[in-house]
Amino acid sequence: MGTIFGSIGNLAGAQAGDWAQLTPDQKRQRRLDKFLNPPGLTFVSEKAKSNYTLRAQRLVDVYNVQEPDRVPINLPVGNLPYTNYGINLRTAMYDYDKAVAACKKFNAELAEKLEYWASPMMAIPGKILDLLDYKLYSWPGHKLGENRAILADQAVNLASRRTRLATRASSTPMGRSRSSDDSRPMERSTN
Repeated sequence: MGTIFGSIGNLAGAQAGDWAQLTPDQKRQRRLDKFLNPPGLTFVSEKAKSNYTLRAQRLVDVYNVQEPDRVPINLPVGNLPYTNYGINLRTAMYDYDKAVAACKKFNAELAEKLEYWASPMMAIPGKILDLLDYKLYSWPGHKLGENRAILADQAVNLASRRTRLATRASSTPMGRSRSSDDSRPMERSTN
């Protein structure tokens, strides 16, 4: 993980041999250069390449405290691709074809204006959660309404954590139980 500079900056593998000798400003400039011109990245079209270059330069200008051609934004559109095109979150989690179709419609209409590309990867696969009988989360149609976002079940998580902590606290580093009133230090077995 990391920032986009960490991800894009390391696409070509290890940094050049002189990396240790560079100043922090020189290292930053190299990362920015790789962000603007990622090695090994091919674009599907010239338009895609020019869009990337324009948006990347916009971000670099901001990072360099220069005025960009316009303020770069990254909208948290959330479930808008689904709700705008008539499906709820439960449908997006269980009917992947509908989720993909909704994202395609959203992208055709709004991706260029919003500079955002919707992807159904944000719809967690409900069928898998059902098969696993997953207990740590509630999701649309499973303890939640059809259009509610997935939630961590805090009660289950907290109970599970308390159980783990209690188990650790009641056993010694050697894994042997010891009574709470035993204040003598444990002796290690030499066998």
